[in-house]
Amino acid sequence: MSAFVIENGTLTRYEGRGGKIVIPCGVKHIGFAAFANSEITKVTIPRGVETVDVSAFMGCENLKRVKFGFGLKKICGYAFQGCGLESIVLPASVEEIDYAAFAFCEALKTAKTGGAPCIAKGVFQGCNNLQTLTVCPRCEILEDLPAGCNIVRR
Repeated sequence: MSAFVIENGTLTRYEGRGGKIVIPCGVKHIGFAAFANSEITKVTIPRGVETVDVSAFMGCENLKRVKFGFGLKKICGYAFQGCGLESIVLPASVEEIDYAAFAFCEALKTAKTGGAPCIAKGVFQGCNNLQTLTVCPRCEILEDLPAGCNIVRR
């Protein structure tokens, strides 16, 4: 029996015990709160997943690493809020990061936002240890970043 509940290309629920997981191939969307508050520690999101929905990984305090595959276009609001992420590297395919997507990830020190043209207010709210934010050259930053956060344009 699979730990993943998948309906029409959307991973709607995770029923596993946690640890390291790999999202199955063929998934296009990770659904609303699919992994919320689970005990996962590392996630590999394969090429072809286009959307991480609202609150998909919210409250996964043990989640330290996420490997994002190319093709990801949108990270919805609160998707990773309150996770234990230490760094994030989004692919160049990312076009949109919604409000509070990574809010209150208190361990987060570095973030690369891929091709997102805008960092909206609240995306990194409460990420007080964020030291380096790497963005694309055309990226508009509307977020009030923590004092001492270095912005790099690449």
